[in-house]
Amino acid sequence: MVGVDTNARALELAQARAVANGAKQVRVVQSDLREFPVERSFDAVVGRFVLMYLADPAGVLRRLAGHLRADGILAFQEFQIEHTPMSSVRVFLWERWCAWLLPVYRQAQVEMNMGLRLRQTFVDAGLPAPRVHMDVCLACPGDDVEVRVATNTLRSALPLIERFGIATAAEVDVDTFGQLASAGAVHTTVPMVRAWTRMPAA
Repeated sequence: MVGVDTNARALELAQARAVANGAKQVRVVQSDLREFPVERSFDAVVGRFVLMYLADPAGVLRRLAGHLRADGILAFQEFQIEHTPMSSVRVFLWERWCAWLLPVYRQAQVEMNMGLRLRQTFVDAGLPAPRVHMDVCLACPGDDVEVRVATNTLRSALPLIERFGIATAAEVDVDTFGQLASAGAVHTTVPMVRAWTRMPAA
């Protein structure tokens, strides 16, 4: 099993988790997915939140599929950033989160509709049409996991929020987003779409 990412810290965490779980066959490589030298065939290729950042996602899928064995599986999961949030009651903090993050993705030229475009991207890559499924997590009162995800996402995007002139660090005040857990509402987070297909048998 080979894990590929451009982020050294992400690879360190992945390797540590593999070791902690006794997965000795895992190897991590710091590389751009579009340039990663592939020297063998694989039973499956799986990617999460990758294609939305690439200029030619179909081309990348086509390249990766070329290194799958017959009957191998290609599966990707991507955010559907362009969406309509829903909430049981109005949550001001969540509205602020969306108001700051969505413009960042737009200005950074991230594909906002990658989730809904996954199926066509597979087809454009010359692959069998995939099965697709959308998941939407519900953040509930006391849900610390979703709070951590929202807070860490905002914190990592803060340099771009400031660079693009969307808001200042003082206006964002990331630490206040810990209050989302006590907002007393059930609200949707950013939807995720997964798609998978199987290569033709030999």
